[in-house]
Amino acid sequence: MAEGARRYRGHVDEPLFEVRLSDALPVGSAVRALAAVLAGLGFDDDAVHSAATLAERLVLQARQREAFDATTASIRLSVVLSADRARVEVFDQRFPDEGSTRMGDLGTLPGLEHIHSHADAQGNLSQFDVVGREMDVSERAMAAPARDDRVDDETAAQVVIRQATPADAEGIVQLVFRVAGYSFLDKGMLSANEVRERLESRRLVSFLAVAPDGAVVGHEALVRLEDDVIPELGRLVVDPRWRGHNLSAPLVQAAVEGARGLGLHFLWAECFGRHLISQRLALALGGVEVGLLKGAASNRVVFAGFDAPETGRISLVAYAIPVVRGDAQRIYLPRHHWDACRAIVDLLGIERDLVDSDAPPTGATALHVRADRGFETGRISVLRIGEDWAIRVADEFATMRKADIPVTYLDIGLDDPAAAAAIRLAEDNYFFWAAYLPDARPTGDVLRLQRIGWVDVDTEHMQYASDFGRQMGEYVMAEGARVEALPF
Repeated sequence: MAEGARRYRGHVDEPLFEVRLSDALPVGSAVRALAAVLAGLGFDDDAVHSAATLAERLVLQARQREAFDATTASIRLSVVLSADRARVEVFDQRFPDEGSTRMGDLGTLPGLEHIHSHADAQGNLSQFDVVGREMDVSERAMAAPARDDRVDDETAAQVVIRQATPADAEGIVQLVFRVAGYSFLDKGMLSANEVRERLESRRLVSFLAVAPDGAVVGHEALVRLEDDVIPELGRLVVDPRWRGHNLSAPLVQAAVEGARGLGLHFLWAECFGRHLISQRLALALGGVEVGLLKGAASNRVVFAGFDAPETGRISLVAYAIPVVRGDAQRIYLPRHHWDACRAIVDLLGIERDLVDSDAPPTGATALHVRADRGFETGRISVLRIGEDWAIRVADEFATMRKADIPVTYLDIGLDDPAAAAAIRLAEDNYFFWAAYLPDARPTGDVLRLQRIGWVDVDTEHMQYASDFGRQMGEYVMAEGARVEALPF
């Protein structure tokens, strides 16, 4: 028996083999593939022949039943392995098969057990077990549950924290894939060419945890996807096998030191609201909650080792993290936001003179617009509040809606006397507080507003690492409810 076949003798919950047969696909091609899989797994010739014969019969009988439409006409053939046997399933959503499947003379099909067919509200399912081999002692050992492959303390103590170079791109991609697979929000982090280009252009300044064998097992970065806002402290991932060895803290600290070397006043971070790990790291760095990005992340994101409730889009807690505090500033903000802003400013230890104003915009408008399909978000950054800014923003927002972008952010610089009136107008059009970003631009602070579309947002699993974080989350949710209640 081939060693490759031996490796898969243990129980596997997911199908080892699965094919969907459209009516255009010959049944024989799928059946031959099924036979090859079973033979490769070590089943004897009689059992393989029986399984192929019955699977072909089931698929042909399913094709005789009426299909509702083309999208539900295909038939699924799959194999799930469980130690000494394989479960073969044939599933379809064609006309309900209430006892019409004819198995024929099963006495001529040796090596099959537990043959069964039934129909329910999901569709029609026929299944049978393939047997026909005995496992020897070594195979039984292989069939035992996989051992815990987490690294030991001695190995973890040899990890080196260092800044990444473009040569590390492939290692970073491998790490990201191990942690989240294709569900990772920033799809560019799954392309070695893209990561290499970002590192070379300094749009990504990465810091790595590197194992003794040279493998990248942890990553944190300063991420500058936009030229008009401070870098984000983000993309923190740790190989599941290396968790529990406190790699996150030194990675984050290295990134903050890197920001200090660049002369940045603040970083900002988006921390998952479904767990407290990244939030606690932000707090440990002196970070302060500055808002809540409601429904900012798709619920399709899956991190290895963490539960993933399928209950709506995920909200992110926004943090400002001080690096080198700058000078006092005057900011223009509607009066109803002053209490929230002052609470943030006091915790950050910075000086801000808050002014409300009805100053009208003048001159030409300047915008920066970006839509991200991976994040399923769009951002409209108002670089200059001109006389036609509201019309320009409305046009860009309409374009994003047509492109099925469910979450849109609107950034307004608070150094402009027209900012207070602009924010009020944006709120009249259903935008509401997302995050206050101090020193986000060379010109000063930014208020990020958000507008949520047709998507469901998970509120049941929301967690906060501090009382102030909870207060800010409740403030943002209340602001969202306030603007949504405005007359259309």
